[in-house]
Amino acid sequence: MKNKWIILAGCFLGFSIFHANRQLIAILLPCIKEDLKLNYVNSTLLAMSYDLGYLLTLIIVGYLTKYIAKKKAIILGVLIIAFTSLFSGYFSSYNQLIMARIIAGIGFSLYFTSGNSLIADYFPSHEQGKAFGVHTTGSVVGQIYGTLLGGTLAEYLPWSITFGVYGLFCLLVAALIALLFKDKNDKKVLAKSHEVK
Repeated sequence: MKNKWIILAGCFLGFSIFHANRQLIAILLPCIKEDLKLNYVNSTLLAMSYDLGYLLTLIIVGYLTKYIAKKKAIILGVLIIAFTSLFSGYFSSYNQLIMARIIAGIGFSLYFTSGNSLIADYFPSHEQGKAFGVHTTGSVVGQIYGTLLGGTLAEYLPWSITFGVYGLFCLLVAALIALLFKDKNDKKVLAKSHEVK
């Protein structure tokens, strides 16, 4: 079934985006700290706010996603990352950035609970180990290109514009994932997948 590999590619891209986002703040944090005159405590809170948003909402979002189509939830999660990054470029206060990072973390929890479940829907049990292995590789790929992209942009652009450029990149990725997930015969494919299981 070729369609399952297309689904996996979309999930791979989505997973990489969220880990690239984590690397981006690590690269930009020294610039933000200097620009906003933050102390080390505030800088630490800003760095961890993304994971805090993810942690605090993972169980709740996991419950709610059973009422949302998984593909839509994944795309929505990436869009949340995109828009919080774009808006972060316009924010000039510490509290606004903290809130944006927490909301971005909610986007990650929305993706994570849906992405793994979607892969399990499309892959029979004897192929799920391989599928989840490929999917998990997306986190490492995201960390690599997030570091390269963030470092390169930060060398020439202010942190605010770097956030904006990354937000535009995430919008393009969201559009690509939406194209990969577009399938008129989705219900038939899922039915066959469950039959194989």
